[in-house]
Amino acid sequence: MEVRWKAWLVYDDKAVGGSGLCALLKAIQQYGSLNQAAQKLGISYRQAWGRLRKAEAVLQRELVYKQTGGENGGGMSLTGDGERLLLFFEQMTAEINAVVSYWQQRKPF
Repeated sequence: MEVRWKAWLVYDDKAVGGSGLCALLKAIQQYGSLNQAAQKLGISYRQAWGRLRKAEAVLQRELVYKQTGGENGGGMSLTGDGERLLLFFEQMTAEINAVVSYWQQRKPF
């Protein structure tokens, strides 16, 4: 028997996002660019931008700082709220994975 799970965050009965949003936030943190983050995740820029806009709208908070073009080009970085959301999701999933691992090792069936 195998245990599988999937988590997503909900705020005021509205879906914020799940592992896809958090992977996107982590990639933005790593690459400093929405375009590069989307490429690394194999999703379109439009899809990545849509995930961010939806999460920010539901939470009514900015998750990223946006820097438009210029001499050195644009960029993106996480706000404090974006960093806290990412950390929360990573800690939560690590704890759930530990529980799932424990129960899978017990092999009740």
